[in-house]
Amino acid sequence: MAQVTQAVSQDIEKLLDLLVWQWERLPEVESEIDTWDLMERLNFIEEWPLEEDRLMHLKRYVDDGLLNLSQRNRFAALE
Repeated sequence: MAQVTQAVSQDIEKLLDLLVWQWERLPEVESEIDTWDLMERLNFIEEWPLEEDRLMHLKRYVDDGLLNLSQRNRFAALE
């Protein structure tokens, strides 16, 4: 495994926490989005690409072999 700095490890943890939360809430979003006002719906739709960007950032860490075993397990569950 590559040398991982504390800053990179913290970034990986932050990304995992946020991405897991975002993906886990999708069923709730799907069931409620029709009750949201137009601006809330547009906000969600326009901001979702940020989550996809975060996922791509995390995948680069994965490809570089920077995740520890716990992080790899969390990433596998996310996929």
